[in-house]
Amino acid sequence: MTKIMIVDDDVQVTTLLGKLLDMEGFETTTVNDSSKAHETANSVKPDVILLDLMMPDPDGFKVCRILRADPQFMFIPIIILTALD
Repeated sequence: MTKIMIVDDDVQVTTLLGKLLDMEGFETTTVNDSSKAHETANSVKPDVILLDLMMPDPDGFKVCRILRADPQFMFIPIIILTALD
């Protein structure tokens, strides 16, 4: 089963995405505190990460850099979710 980690400070967004992806047969983990994203990724070992950019410190840009600096997440797809245009 494909594991998807959803990182967003908006609980409504993570709840909705989690339910939709669960219904499609994915195993989801949600993280609403961006400072715990790397720690959670280490324990979950996701196949894909959905990442919001607009979060309190650290923002999504920094979380992405932290994850990419870790060899085990260098090649894991990170899909950016944002309200930015």
